[in-house]
Amino acid sequence: MGLTERQRQAALDHTKSKCVTAGAGTGKTHVLVQKYISLLENGVGVGNILALTFTEKAAGEMKVRVRQVLAEKEGERWDAVRDEFLWAKISTFHSFCASVLREFPLEAGVGPGFAVLDEQEAARLREETIKGLIHGNPPAACRDAVIGALREVGAYELKNYIERLYSRREASEAFFAALAESEEGVLDAWQGVVEHHRAKALEAFIGRAGPSIETLRDLAARYPGDRDPGETYLRAAGPHLSETSNAVSALAQVHKDRRFSARMGRKANWAGDDLERLRAAYRVINDCIKDHAGTLSLAIDPADPFTRATLAFLCDLGAVFGAFISAVEAEKRRKNALDFDDLVNRTHRLFRDHDDIVAAHFRDRFRFVLIDEFQDTDPVQIAIICAILGDLTRESAKLFIVGDPKQSIYLFREADVTQFRHTR
Repeated sequence: MGLTERQRQAALDHTKSKCVTAGAGTGKTHVLVQKYISLLENGVGVGNILALTFTEKAAGEMKVRVRQVLAEKEGERWDAVRDEFLWAKISTFHSFCASVLREFPLEAGVGPGFAVLDEQEAARLREETIKGLIHGNPPAACRDAVIGALREVGAYELKNYIERLYSRREASEAFFAALAESEEGVLDAWQGVVEHHRAKALEAFIGRAGPSIETLRDLAARYPGDRDPGETYLRAAGPHLSETSNAVSALAQVHKDRRFSARMGRKANWAGDDLERLRAAYRVINDCIKDHAGTLSLAIDPADPFTRATLAFLCDLGAVFGAFISAVEAEKRRKNALDFDDLVNRTHRLFRDHDDIVAAHFRDRFRFVLIDEFQDTDPVQIAIICAILGDLTRESAKLFIVGDPKQSIYLFREADVTQFRHTR
């Protein structure tokens, strides 16, 4: 099976990083295989290529396809390539991370010779630990927290919370550590997020409603009376025709008045097309209010009882989650085992804390990184890739990815298809 012209441009050009995006059945994996073969044909060593997939099946199929092509090559050099291919780095992300940790167990803080729990074993361990916390006899240090969390959300939802937090363990632990250090710091961070979203919403609101607000200002200046609901609307809206979030929130309150609608006003009271201009402006502003007023009205009051109750619940949840993590880790240490999330998270931590190891053993080793089904990567996996790649502005030919954001199979594991678009 040959390559189309577009596929040839993608697979055979090694002067720049490439992103191949296409739907199912369009030959993305075939392009990846041809890219791998072309690199070998251009003198790149097998040991200098890292190819990552998201299933063992995909990794196996890629190896078979490459091996079939290599079997047809003749000459001593290709005999050597075939021998070298026995140790080719074509694997899943998790297998690659496991190999990294086995190479540097002391630096990564893992036990040498660790076992890898499959998904069923890891799920069973988490299930038993959660059951022990919620329905058994939790440690005294977190017993009150368990009771408080159960009082707020019940056993079923508490289990879901813990599972969800564990799927984003690093971020969850960082948040609860920040909460334990300073509740006020967390409130400040929340306020910053709220202000950011309010600013974006206000920008979008003004971008759409700005001309209509200007129309209302003009009409309000020329129709100061109160002869019909249209003029009454102008009197009510007039003080709030400025480009601030408070003004928009006040305008939203005006639009709740049942006297005002897109059919208000009597033609006899209006000159020319002014009434139609009023109604059109009202419709636009009303639509914008529906889309953005909720965000613009967001606020966090540290003294509000709901805010305090939320913080109290999060403190309890953090204590329960901490006890859960401690119990799970203790059991994994007893078994000298890691789950799939551990493989990725500990590799990320190793690469983050030991750039010297990355530079000496991975960044220089892998001249090219090829990734299949890139839409299934999560942010932590992308951080690992970026650590290996180094400065992409300098090493602009190292990365080759293929994928289809419509096909993500790992959304439940925090795969983020927006990462695909960002990387592209």
